[in-house]
Amino acid sequence: MRENIQYSQENLENVRILYDQGLVSEYDRLRAEVTVENIRPELINAENAYLVAVNNLKNAIGISYETEIEVEGELDYQP
Repeated sequence: MRENIQYSQENLENVRILYDQGLVSEYDRLRAEVTVENIRPELINAENAYLVAVNNLKNAIGISYETEIEVEGELDYQP
C-alpha cells in the first residue's frame, strides 16, 4: 500500500506539472488527485490492521504491548 500511494503521489505531481504547462486537462489532474485520496484510507486501514495483528500476537504469547518485536519471514497462504 505504501508503494502504491507513493507511486500515485509521484504521478499526481507529474500530472500537476503537466497541467500547469497546459499539456493535460483539469479532468486528468482531478482524477490523479482522487486516486491518491482513495488510496489513503486503504493505507490507514492496512497499517491499523498490522498494529492489531501485532498486538494480538503479543497477547497470544503473553508479552507486554510495550515490548518491541520484529516480525521476520513470511507466511505462505494456502486457500
